[in-house]
Amino acid sequence: MSEPDYWSELNWTNGWDDQLPSVVAVSERSDESGSRKIINGTSRRRARSRSESDLVVAVADRGAYDTAFLDPNSDMFRRIATYLSANAAARTLAPPQGERTRMVRAQDKIDELSLKPALSANDILVLKTNLTTLREDPSYIKPAYVALYTQHGVPRTKKSPPKSGKVIITKIRVIRHPALWAQYDAARDRIRDDIAATKDEIHKFNHEMAEAGVPVYIPLPKALTTGGKVSGRSAVTFTTKSKVGLTEDSREKLPVLNRKIGEVLLMHGTLPDVIKIIADKGFNPDYNQGTTTGNITKYGALGQGTYFGDSFAKVQTYTGCPICNALKCDCVDQDDQPVDRMLILARCLLGIPTKARTHDSHRTENTATIKDGKHSVIGQERGIFKSWTLFGSNEFMLKQADQMYPEFIVYWHRA
Repeated sequence: MSEPDYWSELNWTNGWDDQLPSVVAVSERSDESGSRKIINGTSRRRARSRSESDLVVAVADRGAYDTAFLDPNSDMFRRIATYLSANAAARTLAPPQGERTRMVRAQDKIDELSLKPALSANDILVLKTNLTTLREDPSYIKPAYVALYTQHGVPRTKKSPPKSGKVIITKIRVIRHPALWAQYDAARDRIRDDIAATKDEIHKFNHEMAEAGVPVYIPLPKALTTGGKVSGRSAVTFTTKSKVGLTEDSREKLPVLNRKIGEVLLMHGTLPDVIKIIADKGFNPDYNQGTTTGNITKYGALGQGTYFGDSFAKVQTYTGCPICNALKCDCVDQDDQPVDRMLILARCLLGIPTKARTHDSHRTENTATIKDGKHSVIGQERGIFKSWTLFGSNEFMLKQADQMYPEFIVYWHRA
């Protein structure tokens, strides 16, 4: 497969260009006395442009890749934005109470601010936001933080996490990385050949059993199905499905791109600086080293690898504000507009997945443990007509970097 046709129509710039201003937070001075404007409990914070502020060092601003923005009036932009907006509106989710990833990020932000000799008014607002986040699980409140809660008047009583909501898609950046695309394109051929070889082996086995008079028959595998004896529950069922494909001539409906090899568009939420690294270097399934106790190392619910979701509501719970780190806030940019967050909408080759039925059945499996004839691991959302599992929403995990391509960076904010 050559590069996508629509790439030839875009205006490319090398690396992470400056079309969009990088911002950091400053609180807004509301009057001559220098007092700061507080809108509500989380406060309202204003961002200012790169030229006015010292920024965290940007990672991978230039690299072996190009970027371009889709025209907001283009057909492809509308197709992607409509799918994602409808997806976000389809359900409301809250992250797990005291989820470790978010708690550690809050701790890191608090520790970072604690190293400053003096805090600005805006620093204090960000500090209080992250102190509030830790209230979801007080066990993450370090002894050194206790004085901060008292000093800044933040209660330590337990608090529920914020819920997801409807979104507005503002921009879509496309990543053109020839080296990563070549690897991904080769992986498409590899999975296509692997599925064909697996079918040949099973067909040969079934033929031998039939000739021997043995009443054994194994169904031929298909991409985006996990196999199994329960009729209808072996197919991967997505959270939402668009009425259209990625392009006008697409035979599939989003998020599916090619059902024969299990090629789909899935979401990955992470920090902005990490998104830049992924654009430059690609996904790294070995990044998560897990937690080792004795001789046993445990990873996420599906094992070691890169995780994706097909629910915008779920991805929202992993995408904190680039200014204050909160999942829900009132931060604004220098134009007084809500600060955009980012997610990666990636091409993923699921092929024939292995289905995890519980949150512990695959935790000890690293990236080297890939079953023959399988190409990914999924935790299918539970439901009478979906799957017999314990997962509250779909989770997808890939163990090989060449099966993931970070094609779109989506900019969004809460509606």
